[in-house]
Amino acid sequence: MTHAGSARTGVLPWLAAVCAVVAIGLIVRFALGGPLGDVVGGMLYTVLLALLIYPLLALGGGGSGRRARVWLAAALGGMLSVVIELLQLTGLPAALATVFPPARLVFGTSFAALDLVAYASGALLFGAVGTLLVTHAGSCTTHAGSREQPRNEAATEAE
Repeated sequence: MTHAGSARTGVLPWLAAVCAVVAIGLIVRFALGGPLGDVVGGMLYTVLLALLIYPLLALGGGGSGRRARVWLAAALGGMLSVVIELLQLTGLPAALATVFPPARLVFGTSFAALDLVAYASGALLFGAVGTLLVTHAGSCTTHAGSREQPRNEAATEAE
């Protein structure tokens, strides 16, 4: 498969993951509520940011180092979440939410220290699950390649 072909096939699962995280996050935000809803929502917020960052990190390199990119995306997503949370101390996100109410979902309006714990947990969750997924995808590719080799050798012998 060409690099362009493999890039296209990776877009749909990534897009599905982004949509699933957004949907689950909105459900948690509006249906669950309370401290548990805040923590789970904060975790999903960081997971979403890491999901959005991960493909940008893959633009510069090949297939090697995917696990490192997962953890880098997790760290950057966590750091961006913390920066946005700290920005809430300025009152700027609250002012933005009065002008454009959907901004409240992205930037929040008031600082909560518990959110910092949720962001760290979300970064760890993304890193752990992402590592499992890229490791599994790599082993599937390796197994698929090993299955193709005997067929190629047989075809060579038949010629």
